Amino acid sequence: MSGAYFCRHVLRHAGERRRRRSLRRRLRRLLEDIPVRVGRSGLSLVLVATPGSAGAIAQAIDQSSLTDQVGTLAGDNTLLVLFETEAALERWLVRFQAFQPAGAAALLAILPFTLTEAPR
Repeated sequence: MSGAYFCRHVLRHAGERRRRRSLRRRLRRLLEDIPVRVGRSGLSLVLVATPGSAGAIAQAIDQSSLTDQVGTLAGDNTLLVLFETEAALERWLVRFQAFQPAGAAALLAILPFTLTEAPR
């Protein structure tokens, strides 16, 4: 292996690690600034935040290291996170809670509701 190849390989991986760290920090910063309530309906989580913030949160989730979701769908203040299995939803939720600031545990109480009882 030539020195030049090795150097490019190391630099490329270092750049990717920096990018992933940056995306994790972005999600963490958003969640520090925007309180998020979490509700559940089947294999979907409903995240309710402040008006106008759902799109930014959805994009940050999609770009983050959270990968157990099938997809996200954002409105103005409400965001759906869709899952294929119960296990994937549970793994994702534990990891999502780790992104929340320390004092946000009370906001993350999982509130089961039916589709007719979804938060407004």
